[in-house]
Amino acid sequence: MALVTNLIAGSEARRVLLLAHGYGADERDLGGLLGYLDPEGMFATVMPRGPYSAPGAPGFSWYDMTAPPTPETFADALAALGEMEIPLARPLQPRLGEIQRLTPMIDALYVPNIDESLDEQEAKRAFWAAFRTLGDWYAAQPPY
Repeated sequence: MALVTNLIAGSEARRVLLLAHGYGADERDLGGLLGYLDPEGMFATVMPRGPYSAPGAPGFSWYDMTAPPTPETFADALAALGEMEIPLARPLQPRLGEIQRLTPMIDALYVPNIDESLDEQEAKRAFWAAFRTLGDWYAAQPPY
């Protein structure tokens, strides 16, 4: 798969953060979250573009949208990330709010679909709760 990405490196970048967008977005879509996720500029953030065109939307998707998504569809999206041929990468699992080892040097966080987390209060809480684990993870990192 051809890899189209957006890379934003913070002024103090010492680690890599990989963000995968949702349906109808592209590799530039999540850059606006960096002020919240990385206010100190400690990450070089890689944001790849999903491999499928999103029907009825200007952007892309990580899975084929010709049928309603299922749990298997999200597993396919994780497999698409795996096909990016990142050296030493391990398969990611759809476990919400759990930091997983992608490579010996890159950890990944699987979060709920942001598009489904915009309206209902409970869905908003679930989305942001998935990010809470980043605080403990970051605190445990060595001070480069």
